[in-house]
Amino acid sequence: MLVLRFKDKSEREWKVPFNIKLDSNEIPIGLGVIAALLFTVAGINLITKEVATVSGIVFTIVFFTIFVVSEKINERRREAEIHTTSAMDQFRLQPQDAVSYESVEVRPDNSLCLVRDYNTLGHLRKALELTHTGKKDLVVMTVHLMQGPDTGYQDFAESQLFTRYEQYLFSKVVALAEKAGKTVHLLEVPSSDIFQAIVLTAAQLNSAEIIAGRSSVMSPEQQAKRLGQAWEEIANKPKQQIRFRVIGGNDQIRDFYLGAHAPDLTEEEINLIHELWRGVTRESGMGDIRHKEIVVVALQRLAEDLAGKSRKEILARLRSLDHSVRAAELEEESKR
Repeated sequence: MLVLRFKDKSEREWKVPFNIKLDSNEIPIGLGVIAALLFTVAGINLITKEVATVSGIVFTIVFFTIFVVSEKINERRREAEIHTTSAMDQFRLQPQDAVSYESVEVRPDNSLCLVRDYNTLGHLRKALELTHTGKKDLVVMTVHLMQGPDTGYQDFAESQLFTRYEQYLFSKVVALAEKAGKTVHLLEVPSSDIFQAIVLTAAQLNSAEIIAGRSSVMSPEQQAKRLGQAWEEIANKPKQQIRFRVIGGNDQIRDFYLGAHAPDLTEEEINLIHELWRGVTRESGMGDIRHKEIVVVALQRLAEDLAGKSRKEILARLRSLDHSVRAAELEEESKR
């Protein structure tokens, strides 16, 4: 941050206080003090804790070396595969300042399929199988992850955004689409936040669903949670419901919904509502009560309890129930 204050002098929404202006320059006293304190603490640890410091340095060097070597080996393999591929399609780029279904030339209520690794396109193959592209457009999107201190501060050339990797990725996508006899619309979005880029694009395209493959580092529930959190942060987000579909191995499909939506009740939970309804309708004058009224009253009572003295008790029960549901999901996942 201290370096960026001198490197990029554009206006910021907020700054660390205590800045002195000298002509066109600004001396960041606040940031300088913070940097000095951090270096002081690091220096004290280096001098006073010799064993821990040496062990930490050795540990860092060893694992950093392993990571660098592994990264270089994988990059060479990937570049070798890309550069030795003769069947590389050529694409005409159409840069846009903003994404919309008009600029991408697709109809509303389209499907947005996410791709990132050309080795794992099984979910795209299934999406092509399930989507009638004559009635519903299929947009295949990849996020070009922007990282580093300069991200968002300078304009990037097209060659930096659409590299040979993206060219090869989209070539594989087009090959799958041609094999399936379907039409797809290709889209690349640069962003420093993958989940934010996905939900913003889905909102701007007026998509009806987002399709993704199973993550190697997150469960479908975690993928849906991260995407749902990003969706809730959108200003003026669409009121329509949007489905998030995760397609895993063996074409296993898990559906989630972003934003306000009807809960996915189990058979046991539906039976509980029904039993409560039966008990109420036996009372005199309550024969016209519907299942909906049972749920509405229960929700109103829950809202009152959360706003009153029973809040801690209710939260404890919710946490306990959440742990039970997670344990059941993990057990089911292990069986699969």
